[in-house]
Amino acid sequence: MSLYYFAALIFQAVPSLSEPLPPHPTSRICPFNHQSPSAPASQWLNLLTACLAPLVVHIAAGVPSPTIIGGNESLEKPPWSERLPHFNPGSILWRYYAIADRRLRSKIWSREDLVATNALFWDGEHWDGSEVIMIRSRNFPSKLPNSTHVNFLSGSTLATITMTIQGVYSVFIVLTSNSMSSLAHFFAPLAVIGLFRLQSAFWLSDEGAYLPFSNWDGPIMTTPFEARVSEDLDNAWGRRGVIFRSWWICSMAGLAGYALYTCIGDLFTIWAPGRCSLPSQILERVFYTVLTVGALTIHSFYVLRGQSRTTLIPCIQTMWYKIYTYLLILLALLGVTFSAVETGLGWFHWENNGL
Repeated sequence: MSLYYFAALIFQAVPSLSEPLPPHPTSRICPFNHQSPSAPASQWLNLLTACLAPLVVHIAAGVPSPTIIGGNESLEKPPWSERLPHFNPGSILWRYYAIADRRLRSKIWSREDLVATNALFWDGEHWDGSEVIMIRSRNFPSKLPNSTHVNFLSGSTLATITMTIQGVYSVFIVLTSNSMSSLAHFFAPLAVIGLFRLQSAFWLSDEGAYLPFSNWDGPIMTTPFEARVSEDLDNAWGRRGVIFRSWWICSMAGLAGYALYTCIGDLFTIWAPGRCSLPSQILERVFYTVLTVGALTIHSFYVLRGQSRTTLIPCIQTMWYKIYTYLLILLALLGVTFSAVETGLGWFHWENNGL
């Protein structure tokens, strides 16, 4: 399906950049009619701000700074290639689910546990968000929040409120217009996805900090720490764990199902006689289908295999997950670019700008 979309975009949309094409009865993709640059600079700046606001809030509120652990050789910050997969919405969603799951299964929940559960531990080579590192790090925080839940007067609470308002508004946009192909609304579905932050919002805190500490002696999976994990947390396949994991997979399936439904609907629209779809609309459908179906597949695979006891998605450092993240970035850039050109922004009209 995606290959057909891109082939159609190349052969029908790109040639029309030089000259607007009239609609054709057999066209599947609407001609890419580049409009005149009538919008002033202030207007397209407003459009870009509205476009990028859900993306910026979703990433800024969902990706904390890394916490460095280990010896002197690991004190350097992780390279950008290791950090970039954390910005994948699938990684952010995993973190929201995993934090809520850990709190639900906790028999004892302390301020140290709150800080450790929200941290991204980096030892110079690997990320760690396991239950074992939560136990290991309890003696090394340099700063703790005042409570075992988020402070209501905090940046995290403000981010949750902002994302909730954006999400509710975006739900209204999605349900009423049934399309995010407008430049201002391209990332609106990300705000809808951001509503899943609410399940863990009570325990999303960025108020903690750590002193540099090492992995001590021996391997990370030692018996005493594993025993303490069993004492402090219910089994992931206990009653609470099973109920929450059912919600986890079903809610992800709902996101993916809606994206597939709209994408398949566009496919039938393309093949309907005398009808066509905008290139930006197709790219938007493909982007969110790849995002949600990919996230559902990855989450379900690790949840069903019993690898959901970490707050970091287990494939965070694999090459294929990095490639998947790069693909999402490429699709987003293409979608925003096509939406901007279709909107007729003067910034794309080279002749009138003297370029």
